[in-house]
Amino acid sequence: MADPRRTTHRRDPGPPGGVGGSADEVEAAAPAYDELVTGPDLRVDLGRVITPTLVLAGELDVTVPAAHLREVAEAMPHGTFSLVEEVGHLVEVEAPRVWRQRVCDFLDGERC
Repeated sequence: MADPRRTTHRRDPGPPGGVGGSADEVEAAAPAYDELVTGPDLRVDLGRVITPTLVLAGELDVTVPAAHLREVAEAMPHGTFSLVEEVGHLVEVEAPRVWRQRVCDFLDGERC
């Protein structure tokens, strides 16, 4: 019988969307994740972003705090910061009408 810790064919398929994997797969992905999280600081390049950019932040987001996203927007020559109150990390899911209105306002009503 196969070792259940070494297979992606688990009885419990995990969360919807197929997220998950064997312990070996998770361990193998760890260096790439660490590099993503602790990799080079790209904030120095934000000043080169010349396209008008809307940065939406959820007030309750603990994954990417609003203060950090405010700094990102302020580092871009044409960055616009918008705080959405009483939502977390997934603004477009938690407050889709607010998200849509902020995007439409940013685009001056284009494509809305």
